[in-house]
Amino acid sequence: MNQQSDNLCQTSLVSQETSMRITSLRFLLAIFVVFIHNNLDADTAINYYHLDFIEPVVITWIKTLVCSVLGSAAVPLFFMFAGYLQFRKNDTYPVLLKKKAKSLLAPYVIWTIIAVLVFFIDQSIPRLAPFFQNENNIVRDWNITDWINLFWTHTDNIYPLMYRFWFVRNLMIIVIVSPLLTYFAKKIPFVFIVVAILFYVNGFPLGLGTALFFYMCGYYFAEYDIDFFFV
Repeated sequence: MNQQSDNLCQTSLVSQETSMRITSLRFLLAIFVVFIHNNLDADTAINYYHLDFIEPVVITWIKTLVCSVLGSAAVPLFFMFAGYLQFRKNDTYPVLLKKKAKSLLAPYVIWTIIAVLVFFIDQSIPRLAPFFQNENNIVRDWNITDWINLFWTHTDNIYPLMYRFWFVRNLMIIVIVSPLLTYFAKKIPFVFIVVAILFYVNGFPLGLGTALFFYMCGYYFAEYDIDFFFV
């Protein structure tokens, strides 16, 4: 009963209205992420797909507004919501890790393994093999380092094999070090937020600058009880 009461108290720290707004926005932002990854432009069409690509100027403006302007807010807001909800609910560190192991780590590992199996099966079928001949993705030729990089920085860039999951990977990293982040945020709040801004503006390995800055924005909103929907 005590544990149930504690959970209810923690959940009540996020108002029902705020929770509903975040849930609604998550759906909208997920749509924007799809738009971002389907924003075909003329250069990409010609260079990668060898297609003649001509579109009216009005269409280009609409695509820019939806995909590049509104869409660019999607990932930052996902990080901010994650930070806000974590610090607002204020779970203990073991409970937090247990929750994230289920909601982030397990899907991350499972879907990456599924992707590897798809590559392996398709590379084993003669008629499909020619379409899966990227030298970085030949499963039979992978060494231990390659298997590690599936989840970390595959093909020497900031993305894992399931490159759309870079957000999940970075969120897991930030969650793991969140006690350290909150310690400095409380001890030197102004200095810490300046450092986070610099990391965001100048870039940071694996794209962690974006994750750090907006995740900690969520922390400040939660810590100082600021309604970010008003902002």
